[in-house]
Amino acid sequence: MTTRVFTDTRNLNNLIRRLPQRARDRVRAVAFQVEALSKTKAPVDTGSLRNSIYTSLRDENNPPEVATEVLPNPDSELTAFVGPSVEYGIYQELGTSKMDAQPYLLPALRQVEQQLEEHFRSIADE
Repeated sequence: MTTRVFTDTRNLNNLIRRLPQRARDRVRAVAFQVEALSKTKAPVDTGSLRNSIYTSLRDENNPPEVATEVLPNPDSELTAFVGPSVEYGIYQELGTSKMDAQPYLLPALRQVEQQLEEHFRSIADE
C-alpha cells in the first residue's frame, strides 16, 4: 500500500509571484525616504543643493532643472540611486581641506537604514 502526501502550495506560489513587485515597491519607498530626509538635512545657502537631490530608478531618471550632474540609471529594479545633481554636493557631504564636511546624505541613509530590515521583512507578511 502506497501512502500519498499532497501539499497545497497555492499560498507559497502566490507569495513568490508577488515578491518581485513588493521588493520593487520597498526599494522605491526607501529611496524616496532617503531623498526626503537628505533634503531636510542638506545645508542651505541658496537652496540649490537641496533642490538638486533626487532619486534615480531603473525606468525613472528625471534630474531636476538645477542639475549639473546626472545620477546613473540603475541596472536593476531592485536598485535606486539617491544623491545631489550639483557638482559641489560631494564637497558638502565630505568636506575639503579648506571646508568642514556638512553631511546630509549619509545621516539620512543611516536613519532609514534602521528601518530597512522592517521594510523587507514586511514583504513576506503582506
